Amino acid sequence: GKIFINECIRASALLAKERGVFPKYNYQSLLQSDFYQNNIDDDVKKLVEEYGMRHCSITSIAPTGSIGTMLAASTGIEPNFRFTYIRKTESMGQGDRYYKVHSKIVKDYLKVTNGDEDNLPEYFIESQNIKPLNRIKMQSTWQKYIDTAISSTINLPEETTIEEIEPRFINERMLAFFDSSAGIPPRIVLA
Repeated sequence: GKIFINECIRASALLAKERGVFPKYNYQSLLQSDFYQNNIDDDVKKLVEEYGMRHCSITSIAPTGSIGTMLAASTGIEPNFRFTYIRKTESMGQGDRYYKVHSKIVKDYLKVTNGDEDNLPEYFIESQNIKPLNRIKMQSTWQKYIDTAISSTINLPEETTIEEIEPRFINERMLAFFDSSAGIPPRIVLA
């Protein structure tokens, strides 16, 4: 995470050298940022001091599970919901068609190993096999290196009760993992 944010800010500073800073750039405000002070290496700070920054925000992580699956790309920090699933298509006049879909990582694995799609190795972990608290811990690891927003979907078993996911219950545990320096508590959406 630290290398990632430093390289992103380095690139923004070098773009600012070429094209100028973003319109409302304020170096003094940036210097007062805990995020900037705690995460950015001295050599990158020197570049920013000299050239400024081209971007007002650098990093943001949205929940990318569905998008990654749809585009056969990485799901980023979002775990795969399913590696293999049945998709239904409705065709005018031809009725419903069902077919098996494999995520790209499974297709690649099967191609390289000639493996069995029904017996993937234990390191192929789907979202429902990850405990919610472990998802929160993983997200909190990245949170301190994200300068704008981070969001993630936590899939819970169908039998989960409201009492188990009551916002107060989750917030107490989430706040123990998230850095409070951002000043914004985690938001819980129950759908």
